[in-house]
Amino acid sequence: MARPTLEVNGIFGGYQGEGTKTIIPSEATAKLTCRLVPGQEPKQVQDALVAFIEKNLPAGVTAEIKREALAARAYKVDPNHPLLLKAADSYAEAFGRETVFVRLGGSIPVVETIDSLFQIPVVLLGFGTPEDNLHSPNESFPLEHFAKGMDVLTRFYQSAGRM
Repeated sequence: MARPTLEVNGIFGGYQGEGTKTIIPSEATAKLTCRLVPGQEPKQVQDALVAFIEKNLPAGVTAEIKREALAARAYKVDPNHPLLLKAADSYAEAFGRETVFVRLGGSIPVVETIDSLFQIPVVLLGFGTPEDNLHSPNESFPLEHFAKGMDVLTRFYQSAGRM
């Protein structure tokens, strides 16, 4: 999750009903998203993607490209920032194990905006497990992690308030 990505989130076109249909669709749609990393500018990435698609269209094919107005810069917190270290200590106390830092990506556009406006890091605390199947149809979350998560948050806010 520390590298930029290009995702195809959906493709549809042609006959969508039950059974077979021997037709060649006259149109198709694809939804694409990109996960950015620090240093990438959203508009430049969009421009490059649009230019690539338009340059590589097969003869006789046209494309209508709609850009989302929402485009956010990547956000990265310094793992040595005092607030992040307090969060790590809070995790260790609540879970009884040393905190392991894992660089993960997310799509929460307001995070970068909050940091740039207030000049303080946004500390995102996760309590899920690999088995939770995040963002899938069978997503789950262990209830014991909910209770421990509340413990982490309580410890973190108490310790951060003493900064």
